[in-house]
Amino acid sequence: MTHQFHGIYPVLFTFFGPDGDVDEAMTCRQIDLCIANGVHGLVMLGFVSQFYKLTLAEKIHLAEICADHIAGRVPFAVTLTEMSIAGQKELVRASDRLGASWLIAQPAVKFALPEARFHDYFLEVAAETELPLAIQNAPDTGVYFSGQFLDALNRARPNISMIKGEGPTSQSLAAMKGLTDRYTVFSGQHGMDLIVQLQAGAQGVVPAPVVFDAQVAIYDLMQRGGEENIAKAEALSAKTLLPLHYLTSHPNFEHGLPLQKLFFLSRIGLGPDALFDRHPYMTRPKEALARVRHLAGMWPALSQP
Repeated sequence: MTHQFHGIYPVLFTFFGPDGDVDEAMTCRQIDLCIANGVHGLVMLGFVSQFYKLTLAEKIHLAEICADHIAGRVPFAVTLTEMSIAGQKELVRASDRLGASWLIAQPAVKFALPEARFHDYFLEVAAETELPLAIQNAPDTGVYFSGQFLDALNRARPNISMIKGEGPTSQSLAAMKGLTDRYTVFSGQHGMDLIVQLQAGAQGVVPAPVVFDAQVAIYDLMQRGGEENIAKAEALSAKTLLPLHYLTSHPNFEHGLPLQKLFFLSRIGLGPDALFDRHPYMTRPKEALARVRHLAGMWPALSQP
């Protein structure tokens, strides 16, 4: 199989201003920094975009802003983060109109159901478009899709041809086993297991824009191959684990996400005073903010050429 999409596709943060409105200027700056530092593509409206704090109209408007600013420089994907199938279809149609390259489908429920109950659901969403559709396989949402289920989806609707794999590495590797001849696979897990996933047949990763520039370098080294390049990739990957582990090991998503945003802001010369959110949000202990700024200081500043 020839994989059209590959590499490092960071999920864009949604930055807010002091009034709680989406900060469009910071969004565009983030896009420019990602592209300037070598990303192969971008993803909109994922978990780190805090889609759950946005209305459907805001999601579509934000996608319009991002698509207009990307202006064809890199491919982009849109995550169908709506809690109704009607809302997901509306996002599909908007994404088609905006020139998205592929889509990521998440189950529209956040509780456990047998995987078979999602067969017709995914086929109905996929029927709205000819774009490649990735199934997000994230066990922490309460739903895990087996390789057998994913194989059946692809046979029924060939544009269901991608996987975004979250969850423990062993589970994501098991789900892709035997499918990489027909599925393009992007891993998740913030890219912490990027090398293992690439060696198992994945084409890339969808991380937060934290150490994405290092992940671009890791990906490029792995593509070159050879013992020396792989050793360099492994050493660089080990360096990424310190900030990634700290930024993702908090009690829940809303604890860790502001710290991920602060890490990014620190790398472009901004501090906690530039970090805003929409209510409700977690308090940010001073010691955590100081720790993030210390970790970010160990990394080179992100800049545009």
